[in-house]
Amino acid sequence: MNICPLCGTPNDPHAVTCISCGAQLENTLPRIEKYDLQRVLGSGGFGITYLATDRNTGRKGVLKEFFPSGSVRNRDGSVELPQGYDIDEVLQEARVLARFKHESINMCYTAERLNRTAYLFLEFVEGKDLISVYHSGILTPGLVKSILLDLLHALDYVHSQGFLHLDLKPENILLSDGRPVLIDFGSAVLHGAQSSRIVTQGYSAPEQYSKGMTLGSHTDFYALGGVVFYLLTGRIPPSALVRMSGEDQDSEDLVRQLPQDTPEELRQVVGRCMALSIPKRPATASELLQIFGVQSKLQPASRPSTENQSREDEAFKFALKAEEQQDFKEAAKRYEAAARKGHLESAYRLGRLYHLGKGVPQDFYEEFHWMGEAASRGHALAQCQMGWLCFYGCGTFRSIKQSLAWFTRAAEQGNLEALTWLGKLHILGRGVPKDEDQGFKWIKQAALKEHPEAEFQMGMAYLNGISVNRHPSRALYWFERAMEHGHLEALYQLGKMYRTGEAGVTDLIRSREFFLRAFVGGFLEAEKEL
Repeated sequence: MNICPLCGTPNDPHAVTCISCGAQLENTLPRIEKYDLQRVLGSGGFGITYLATDRNTGRKGVLKEFFPSGSVRNRDGSVELPQGYDIDEVLQEARVLARFKHESINMCYTAERLNRTAYLFLEFVEGKDLISVYHSGILTPGLVKSILLDLLHALDYVHSQGFLHLDLKPENILLSDGRPVLIDFGSAVLHGAQSSRIVTQGYSAPEQYSKGMTLGSHTDFYALGGVVFYLLTGRIPPSALVRMSGEDQDSEDLVRQLPQDTPEELRQVVGRCMALSIPKRPATASELLQIFGVQSKLQPASRPSTENQSREDEAFKFALKAEEQQDFKEAAKRYEAAARKGHLESAYRLGRLYHLGKGVPQDFYEEFHWMGEAASRGHALAQCQMGWLCFYGCGTFRSIKQSLAWFTRAAEQGNLEALTWLGKLHILGRGVPKDEDQGFKWIKQAALKEHPEAEFQMGMAYLNGISVNRHPSRALYWFERAMEHGHLEALYQLGKMYRTGEAGVTDLIRSREFFLRAFVGGFLEAEKEL
């Protein structure tokens, strides 16, 4: 394949000029700072893929250049992207993907901006894609089952990090030393997105063809069912659009096309995954793993305290003691040792150290990784923090809907901060339809349990008449409660109320006292009032 360096169009390997833009195709490899390019490996929805070597490290890998349809390369090598593409968003997403650490996912070494576009430098995996594997004739139902189980564990991990692959197909799965490796995350998006960059006939789910449809893990499982169907039959499944327009829309028709010697477990996978109706598809990898009597590697095993568990607990205790003694470097080291063995509290506390930059560099990407490890397995504080990270776009790109999902999971476990966040999001109409009454109810629920931020928000609700009649004296009551629990902005609001007389009396001396306490505590906005 000969990829045009100017417009990205695939050409015949022997072509001299591009069939689309007419550019010369001799010596087509562009110059890219830091990398020596050997050859073009292919192109897709994300852009162009090269076999390359990092000049600084000598590492051989795969370089993916963000070059979507409609892009143009200038003579100086820089790239002009079509309108509507945000390089910062692409890089943020890529840097999160670079944190993936799984044996069935090819590693991303770096993600950076060069030539006015984005580049991902990935591990080069020696192996054959599943189309080549199928045509080699070595596939048996047993090998298909082995490949499927490894892919399910990989997807389980990807989904636990809040991402969807969205381009599962035989070409994007390599078999390396007997293990499948998932490649090409160029179309990956956060769980709950409503758009898909590309559609692959036969493997894309019905919801990928319609704008506004919510994508989820069920979308990836549809494609996975298509991959299993291909490995067993050698045929690409019919397009979801064709199936939806036909009389027989039942996935059982596809199951009947499988070879007679196909094990019942694989028949169930094809039947359940390729259902056109979303509710009929699996929602998690665990549901499919259970068909084979296999447990998710992300779920804690139901076992009593063993020698390994004792070592994890001991490492955590040493880490906790080191943190209490403010030896944060030692604490981070021990937390990581325990977290890598599945200790949830250690993963959460390690994430907090990365958030604060204590004992380790401040790194929101590392925080996102470790918080995700704990949150995906039910740690409420980590789930709440994941909501915060997604809301502000720290360690990931900003997603209010993903933030809302994490806050909801934490609130269901009784986390008061998450409940307060849910209330604020509903009052503001961020990620959900605006509903001040519901937001007020959730905030009040947390405030009655003495959560300082919720108490402050109750004060603001009564001060501004949000979902209730404006009532300054009640606002004063809630601000005073929040102040007693250390809320600095509550001090600031009390200062304003005593200065304007909304506290029932004008008292400039008391007002100044509140402003001064807020400023000394670190609420800098109070300085202009002093």
